[in-house]
Amino acid sequence: MKEWTGKSLFFKVFACFLAVMVLFSLVWTIALSLFKQTMIRERERESQAALFHASERFDGHLERIESFLFELSENPDLVGFDRQLSTRPADEIDYLPARGVIRSLQSYVYQPQNALLAVIVHFRSASLALSHKGSADARLLFDRLYASPDYSFDDWRSRLSGGRNFELLPAGTFVVDGRTRTALPVVFRQPASNYQMIALLDMEKIDEETVGLAEPGEWIVMARDGTELYRSGSLTAAAPPRMETGQGIARRAGNHYIYKKNAAGLTYVFVVPSSWMTKGAGSLSRLLLLILAGALAIGLAAAYAVSERIRKPVKNLLATVLSLQPAPPPGGSFKEFGVIHEKVNDLLGEKARISEQLRSRDSALKSYGYLNRLKNIPGDALEWRELPARDPGFIVALFTVRFGSPGAAELPEEARGLAVRRLLARLRDHVAGRFPSAHTFQIESDRVVTVFAGGEREAVVSHLRALKEPLDREAHVRSVTIAIGDRFEHPSEFGPAYEQVQKLSLQAPLSEETQIVDRPAAAPVFGLSPKQDRALSAHLQDGNADGACRLLDGHVDRMARGGAGVGTYAELARLLLAKIRTLEPSPSEDADDKRLEAFGEAFARCRTAEQFKEVCREAVRYSAERVRGGREEADPVAGLVMNILETRYSQDLSLGYLADLLNMSSAYLSVYIKEKTGANFSEHLNSIRVRKAQELLVSTDKNINDISAEVGYSNFTSFNRMFKKQTGMTPGEYRKRQIAQIHRIG
Repeated sequence: MKEWTGKSLFFKVFACFLAVMVLFSLVWTIALSLFKQTMIRERERESQAALFHASERFDGHLERIESFLFELSENPDLVGFDRQLSTRPADEIDYLPARGVIRSLQSYVYQPQNALLAVIVHFRSASLALSHKGSADARLLFDRLYASPDYSFDDWRSRLSGGRNFELLPAGTFVVDGRTRTALPVVFRQPASNYQMIALLDMEKIDEETVGLAEPGEWIVMARDGTELYRSGSLTAAAPPRMETGQGIARRAGNHYIYKKNAAGLTYVFVVPSSWMTKGAGSLSRLLLLILAGALAIGLAAAYAVSERIRKPVKNLLATVLSLQPAPPPGGSFKEFGVIHEKVNDLLGEKARISEQLRSRDSALKSYGYLNRLKNIPGDALEWRELPARDPGFIVALFTVRFGSPGAAELPEEARGLAVRRLLARLRDHVAGRFPSAHTFQIESDRVVTVFAGGEREAVVSHLRALKEPLDREAHVRSVTIAIGDRFEHPSEFGPAYEQVQKLSLQAPLSEETQIVDRPAAAPVFGLSPKQDRALSAHLQDGNADGACRLLDGHVDRMARGGAGVGTYAELARLLLAKIRTLEPSPSEDADDKRLEAFGEAFARCRTAEQFKEVCREAVRYSAERVRGGREEADPVAGLVMNILETRYSQDLSLGYLADLLNMSSAYLSVYIKEKTGANFSEHLNSIRVRKAQELLVSTDKNINDISAEVGYSNFTSFNRMFKKQTGMTPGEYRKRQIAQIHRIG
């Protein structure tokens, strides 16, 4: 049964498919909407173009009518006849000019392209009117021949007093020759004339032949003041909304209103139903929606099927992992699941084999310290894996090799490796006869370890002491220190056991012969006393090589007589090199670092106290040369700064204060001090303060907090941190060690 939960794989895969389908539907809907909008805009452009051409044709037709009426107004026959009507009695009027006017009207009206129902010349006097059909009484002509419910004889007579030249009147219905026609009156009057000319435009013919706007829709002509002059079409749209600009599109009440205004102020409006704008889009939209629905249904079914096909093999894999039991490969067409299932079965089989091995023996791999030390063992020396896990206890012996001497050339790495491997082979041969379960392997480049599984410690010590004579035969090449630890009961204690023999090896004195250390000795204090430390620092700072050498020679002799171990010699070497490093550097700091590293390597190769003293002398002489060379290039500004720091270290000194005192910028002074002395302002100040604190800690019984404030530290935490950084111990530890050393020397 499927678990329809938010955390199930089936639900998540199915939800991913649904999300993709929803996204697809959204994109589809947006695309459909954009398509519909594009279709509407395209049809709007088509309607605008149609209205533009229709208005151009209608404007041209009006211009021709107006031109004809203007020419007619200047016809000599019409002008003469009008003058007679105005000046002569009715019985003296010559009607012959009227016949010429009628012929002109006939020649223009009977032209089909002019689309005219009639052109009427209506005279104010004599109530006479002329048309292309002849002359007649004006009332008779307007009420009978061109009768209109919209325009009566009285309406036309009232317009004779109008002042405008051309005027378009709203379209009306006229009965002409027994037929009801729609006509748009165009009226023309000359100023101070006795007549008006009326052209009746046949709007049905103009719609059909001149304008030519197709259904559906309405074509509306509006005057400058917004009066509707003409409307054609099948719609019954309301009055068009007002459009401030000359052209544009308005949408209201289900219609699109397309505007075009000409130079004379006429506004043409093409009203198109919105349904026509989207005609075809609706059917296409429904078709596309049906396609989308079908695609979604297919996608939903496919999503369910794929999710189910993924869920089943994953469920089988999960059951296999949870049960930790190999299972047959899952069915289905996904090759990847078969590969994963095969690898899982392989891993489970490997796990079972490893578990069986771990159950059969308590592996020494459980010791983190053991692993940490064994990570650099050469690949052919991994015999520690054969340690009997259930043997009752073990003993560790560490063999430390020291090669050459300071004056001799250093052995190549290949030669040192060969010597260690020869030692390794000799140790295995020596140990195997008496302790067959012991295992000897190289743990570092200069160290070999033998683990004695079982056996008594006294027997191990006695057996290893027998190695001294054969090992001493090669003392000219290397010396060996053998450190033998206590018995430990469990392989997981290899880490502590190894640390113990490391400490024991540091207790061995410097010697070219093989040294065997099997018991921890009382740790004598061989460090320099505070007075000796200050004297050594002073000699080094003054470049007094002889004084420093005498002090170090005497101290090394005391160490040799007291049986100091190699660890004590190494500590003295580190102290000396640290003091030399803090002195003023030579112009080439990189060269100094390399030289000091060389001295460190020389100290490590020392196998006798005399060799150690010789390296000390070389280092001191090198230091003196550096100091003298620096003084030859002494700088007065740097000297002034150092003098201020030495005498006023307890004050609240700052780089800004010294810069103001020397009339320099802080940034420049900082770079200057670093360049001339090799250390920056803060390093010099902290070094002096710590040195003064060391003197006070040993020579007085003042509280450490008081000493911190006396040497210039307002914050004890800062003092404690800086003291430990420079000396390697806290102020309290330093005081205890120095006092203990003073008592021992005394």
